[in-house]
Order: sequence, then structure tokens, then C-alpha cells
Amino acid sequence: MLSGWEKTPAGVAELIGEFSTLANVLTRFCREHGLFPMKFYHGLPEWHLRFARKVGGRAQIEVAAARRDHGVVFHVRGMWFLDDIVTRKRYVRTLRPDLLYVRTDPLDKLKEALTEALAAIDAWALESWDTVLGPFDEWRGLTQDQLSGSSKYYPLRS
Repeated sequence: MLSGWEKTPAGVAELIGEFSTLANVLTRFCREHGLFPMKFYHGLPEWHLRFARKVGGRAQIEVAAARRDHGVVFHVRGMWFLDDIVTRKRYVRTLRPDLLYVRTDPLDKLKEALTEALAAIDAWALESWDTVLGPFDEWRGLTQDQLSGSSKYYPLRS
């Protein structure tokens, strides 16, 4: 099961259907704000709207579907992380999924939640981490570019 959806053609089709009403808003938001959309990353019931930050690291807004007794809800949350090869640590800042969107809500509410999440991430400063992970021994021998190389493929902002 993928967080409530079966990993079958029917389950995947149902999950895609749940996001179909949001797809235009998410895609338009990405175009307007220079974000790179990743749909169902690693088979998760989520879209990640990714970008690199000028101060370093990679950030994303996640729109995640979850089944509840009253139907499907979508959590809008944010994350920024910065990998440091010298300390071999990952510094993480998260925006908890306080922002909730229900499919019966107007799509403007989703856009507002996305805008709030992006503004929060853009305002985060270095050293404002809420989690530090590591040190990671497997990072020994890597260069900073090898470690965070994928960030160069994402649009740069804030």
C-alpha cells in the first residue's frame, strides 16, 4: 500500500484522479514562481514543488494526499535542507502540515496555502534549523558538489 492507495493499476489511477482537480493549480503555481514539480516521487501520494535556494540547499513544498474517514485531504507542508560536507551533516527546516486543503474547498484556498508555504520558506534564514542529522560516515570522500549536485538542476530562488 502507498499510504492508503494500493500499488495496482486501479490504485494508481485512483491516486492520479485525486490529484486531477488540483493539477492545474499546482502546475500554474510552479510556472508563476519558478518551481520544478515532481509528481508521486518514489511512489508517494505527493507532489513536490522543488527549488534551490540562493543561500544554499534545496527546498520544496509538498502537497500530500491522505485518506481520512470523511474522505481525502491534502496537507501542504514545506521543507528546506542544506548538506554540509565538512561536518557531514544535513540541516533541516520544516513547515509542519498545518495547512490543510480539502477537495471540497475552493481551489483558491489551495493557492493561498501554497503561497503561505512559499513565503515561509523564502523567509527562513541560515541557522534557523529545527533538525540536524548526521554525521553521515558514507559522505566521507565526497565533494560538496557530489553531495548536493542535484540542486543545480532546480530553479534558483530566495
